[in-house]
Amino acid sequence: MDTVRKLKYFMKKIAFLVLRSWQEVGLYEGAQRETGIKLRVLHSGDAGRAMYFIEQLFGYLPERKHIGSRFTLSTPDDLESMAEDVDLIFIELNRLQSGGFREKGYFIVPEWVEFGQEVITDPLTRYQGAPRWLKNDLKKIRKTNFQYEISNNPEDFEKFYSTMYLPYVQKRFGAATITKSRNKMSEIWRKGFLFFLLLEGNPVAGALVRVEEEEITETALGILDGAEDYLRMGVTGAIYYHLLDWAAKNNKKYFNVGHTRPFPLDGIYQNKRKWLMSVRPDEDGVMDMGIRFCGSSAEMAGALRRYSFVFQGKDGLGLFCACEGEGGDGAGQLEATFRKFNIKGVGDIAMLSADDPSGKSPDIYLEKQGVKVHLFNGVERLDAWRKSCRTGCGRKAGIPLRFNPKPRM
Repeated sequence: MDTVRKLKYFMKKIAFLVLRSWQEVGLYEGAQRETGIKLRVLHSGDAGRAMYFIEQLFGYLPERKHIGSRFTLSTPDDLESMAEDVDLIFIELNRLQSGGFREKGYFIVPEWVEFGQEVITDPLTRYQGAPRWLKNDLKKIRKTNFQYEISNNPEDFEKFYSTMYLPYVQKRFGAATITKSRNKMSEIWRKGFLFFLLLEGNPVAGALVRVEEEEITETALGILDGAEDYLRMGVTGAIYYHLLDWAAKNNKKYFNVGHTRPFPLDGIYQNKRKWLMSVRPDEDGVMDMGIRFCGSSAEMAGALRRYSFVFQGKDGLGLFCACEGEGGDGAGQLEATFRKFNIKGVGDIAMLSADDPSGKSPDIYLEKQGVKVHLFNGVERLDAWRKSCRTGCGRKAGIPLRFNPKPRM
């Protein structure tokens, strides 16, 4: 990011800090749809922006009970004084504040992360070493015989926005949808182009692409009428495939596929990981979500089993996940977790297990391809690791294990 953009970004954070100087505090109570575990969640911030985070946790959106308000420049202790008998605390944070909450043991979770990949010019080596499931998708795309076209026609922009983009994001995110305005997208379009995927000569999906010197960015995706049939045909993967080919032929070095929610079990996140993309912090977001666990370890491990998320350390990204049951020796769990979540751009994977009643099971970790996978037997041990790491991630904790070079099938 150049100096001018850095200055504008800093001023943007200052402006948001002033405009959102007060936050509403609410309480969500309910049983998770999948596990039946009852949770009490305290949230400070805008209810609309929190909606996606809360829905992902419960499987639905519980009723929000208003319990007060707070000044956003207050300390973490001020919020926790309101958190009587809750299992989790969620707080909307300006990024200028994230460091102080990280030092108090909060996970700093970005609202969005970005995905992308280096552009390989040679088509014969572009997907070398691809896993089986990606090879299957490549065969499907080539067999379907999609075509594509580039457009700078104003009428095509209107058609993309109203018949592809809006229907797709509204069906994908429902009530939690945050749509880009027509004016904002028009501004991006004037600096790039529209990419349409054609089936039998007819546009069925498209992307709005921004061009900046040696990088292209897919800033918005759309599917005609939001149709599930086209989605099942693999149009999103076909767009990646053909845009990457276009980037290679036009001397681009990096293909950024834009913003994705920071939940590794989300289908969009998984699809981008499948396409050998790396994850990185977004460069334009201002607000993060601070998350802290307050409940018992056994309950948290069960409730968070399907609530993995990417978090931001001071100098890099990490990933949190949970497993039920005690850690034990944990070697198999660590290996399976590495295979399930490993992605370029994440330096640490922190896994929470239930408390060991005997207190004798040690925390353990393994290191593979520069990634450290940790297993913590309890919330308190996880918190201690978080607080002791100056960067928020990176410190090795517990007993090291050797990685099994032969993955279990």
